[in-house]
Amino acid sequence: MIAGQGTVGLEILDQVEDVDVVVVPIGGGLISGILTAIKETKPSVTVIGVEPEIANDTALSLEKGEITSIPTTSTIADGLRASHPGEITFPIVQKYLDQIVTVSEEEIRRAQFLVLERMKQLIEPSSAITVAAAMSDKLGAADKNIVCVLSGGNVSVNTTVFG
Repeated sequence: MIAGQGTVGLEILDQVEDVDVVVVPIGGGLISGILTAIKETKPSVTVIGVEPEIANDTALSLEKGEITSIPTTSTIADGLRASHPGEITFPIVQKYLDQIVTVSEEEIRRAQFLVLERMKQLIEPSSAITVAAAMSDKLGAADKNIVCVLSGGNVSVNTTVFG
């Protein structure tokens, strides 16, 4: 799964020749695959992972230097509700991730709504977190060419965009 999802990183490098920063949701296989593909191909590209503030198991684990569990969470980014990083994926994140940021539930909602309103794309909250991080200027990359990875259509309009 990691190798398959790594093709996203390769596609970004192939299609966006002047990319400086790639922003990826932290859920496991996707971040690990993209990290490996990008850092092994073009290590100068910065990769930033994003988690919900209330589901920050990877941020805590990186801070402690070991896999750390958190209590069950109710973040709207339901694809990112893991209680701890995976044993296979965490070492990859430790090795390659340049930065990690967290975003609030309200920031996720605003980003998801902005993408729907302006781009006419309904993305799931788990991917809207990348846009939320960029919108809130948490990336520290205002003068850089940024790619936010957006994926998925697992959306309940009653509890996310309009909830």
